[in-house]
Amino acid sequence: MSNAQSGSSMKSLARQILAKATDTGRASATALPDLPTETCFTESELARSKERLDASRLLVSIEPSGTMRLLHGDSAELQRTIRAGAVTYTPEEMFLYVRLNGEERRMVRELKSIKQTGGRQ
Repeated sequence: MSNAQSGSSMKSLARQILAKATDTGRASATALPDLPTETCFTESELARSKERLDASRLLVSIEPSGTMRLLHGDSAELQRTIRAGAVTYTPEEMFLYVRLNGEERRMVRELKSIKQTGGRQ
């Protein structure tokens, strides 16, 4: 798959998830494809996406299985997913996360998990 095809696939997936989240209040669970370590989006596309998520008061939750969900920050479901081991990101954190390389992303996920669980496994 070329970079252009991969970029359009990711854009399509992101649009579908965001559309579901803003229409229904939350997105259905969607398995994430393997993401390249470099972003396929322009800075302005990422900034607009971050602004839409902020405006909708959504957080990105990634479960241990790799399933991603968009959840309202004040939902009971968010607390359940965290207790189940999901790591959540604010739109600002995701905006920064997608710019990291694979090793940096792994470290961020580990640190976020420790922070959210208070070190409990």
